[in-house]
Amino acid sequence: MIMKAPSLLLSCLITVLSFSCNPTDKSIEQQSNPFNTDNRERLFAQIESAVDSTIKATNVDYQEYTIKGYLTWDSLTHTLFPHSRHTKTDSELAKHRNCITEYLNWHLRRTIATMLANNGIEHELTVESALTDSLLRAQNKWLQSHFDTTQDYIGSASTLKYFNIEYEMLKLQNANLKELLKALTDSAYNNIVHYTISPEMLQTQYRHILSNRIPYYQNDSLYNEETDRQNFKLEIRAWDRLMEQRNRIVGLLNGKVRDAYNIDTYRLMFNRLRQLKNEFETYPIMTTDKQALTLLDSCTYEELMAYPNFTTKWNEYLKQFE
Repeated sequence: MIMKAPSLLLSCLITVLSFSCNPTDKSIEQQSNPFNTDNRERLFAQIESAVDSTIKATNVDYQEYTIKGYLTWDSLTHTLFPHSRHTKTDSELAKHRNCITEYLNWHLRRTIATMLANNGIEHELTVESALTDSLLRAQNKWLQSHFDTTQDYIGSASTLKYFNIEYEMLKLQNANLKELLKALTDSAYNNIVHYTISPEMLQTQYRHILSNRIPYYQNDSLYNEETDRQNFKLEIRAWDRLMEQRNRIVGLLNGKVRDAYNIDTYRLMFNRLRQLKNEFETYPIMTTDKQALTLLDSCTYEELMAYPNFTTKWNEYLKQFE
């Protein structure tokens, strides 16, 4: 199948992907998206053309504007653009993974906008994506000021953590966009939100993080409490702006698509509450004992509600050593 693909274009694009997915001299804070390039839209369009040409040149059973069709597109994309032989480090592998996932989300947003036949929706979805980028930048900046800079944010370890945080959001976006596609294409779609994550739950965790800091961080010579607090407030504001945009978009939707979008917002809020209750301890390099005390992304609603916060769990754990 792949032998029939436009080989010259693929060769050029794989080279570009390899370059784009390698860490640069820019700081992690400056990396506003996985591709780290001003030509992201053009590069995405070129990938889109390569996959489309492959489908047209082969006997692939591609069903456009369906979940099955998207899964075919997803599979072909990963086949055409595998990890480059030049990709050696974990951070490089992670960045390539994020590159492909962000492209697939771009493809899904365009597909959904076309099906909704509403140019305004495409613009609003693009704005939402940009606000997600802003949240990730703010989140990473706060994590750098919040955790031990002398240990956790040096070299490839820092890069890998950034891309892992980013991938968590990209995966959520991908699941959410597929949910919208299902609502648009499945006549039997009847999914609804069964649980509630309220803004008040998030506010409670904000207050906890702003007023508490685990004692063993206080000896960090680079830690600045005021910088930490200001960066966290900026991170909270970036989250609020994303939610405001989602509220704007849901007002443009109706019926099953609106229900799907509400499910998507719930997923984002669920993960947000999990991050806050974990106090973002899942992103620095973790010891086994700390990892065992945090909420996994596979946790249930009941487990999330029952979990107090990482500080409480950690203090309970330390009592055995008194």
